[in-house]
Amino acid sequence: FVAIGQFVMISLCVTLLMVFLYYFRPSIFNNNRLNFIILMVIVMMLAVLSWAISMKIPSLYYIPYCGVPIIFRVLFDTRVALNIHLLMVLVAALFVPNSYEFVFLQFTAGMVAIYSIKTLVKREQFLISSIVILATYIVGYMGLVLTRNGSFSTIYWADIIPFVVSVGLTLLAYPLIYAFERLFGIVSDLTLMELTNSNSKLLRELSLRAPGTFQHSLQMANLAAEAANKIGANSQLVRTGALYHDIGKMLNPA
Repeated sequence: FVAIGQFVMISLCVTLLMVFLYYFRPSIFNNNRLNFIILMVIVMMLAVLSWAISMKIPSLYYIPYCGVPIIFRVLFDTRVALNIHLLMVLVAALFVPNSYEFVFLQFTAGMVAIYSIKTLVKREQFLISSIVILATYIVGYMGLVLTRNGSFSTIYWADIIPFVVSVGLTLLAYPLIYAFERLFGIVSDLTLMELTNSNSKLLRELSLRAPGTFQHSLQMANLAAEAANKIGANSQLVRTGALYHDIGKMLNPA
């Protein structure tokens, strides 16, 4: 009966995720490849967490739990990442010790991880995001200890080490994003950043063969990106499309 109860609770969480995708992200819901990526990453992370519990490692916070929302934020968008992270935290709460503490710290840190890369325009944002995540862990941990014990004397700084390790391991999410892009044919904001680099081979060739068209494309890209920002669209995607919209004129610049 315990197993049945766990099955029902996990099924409810997964069903809510699927309902969200069905109503708000039908392009993902109708793509089996993308559904496979989502479920595979969720299962892998929960399996690692379960393994860590069975091995009785000193702290579950060594597990880079914030890596998953970062991966889904870069591959998809903020709302998808937030819903998936909420699902993972709720499922993990079924079998981790001190479940409230775990849920509070991981959910708040995950939210910060997602929000800190809302608009991805520079790779330095990854480092800034890691620092902000670590600060969130430390502040949240101190708040929990003070709430529980009512004294600063019970805060042991050695307990901060798992958070530092976790944030360090979270940086491994970025090579994983590249792997997912290549394996499953996904174009993320990271790829768009590379495509909009004016030193890329194709854009450099455009600037040499048709310099007037190249300057026109740059102006269009800036205007389109600004318009996209005003209406909350994906400015990085719009900018990339504008840069390449006249690329065929290289065949006959005159």
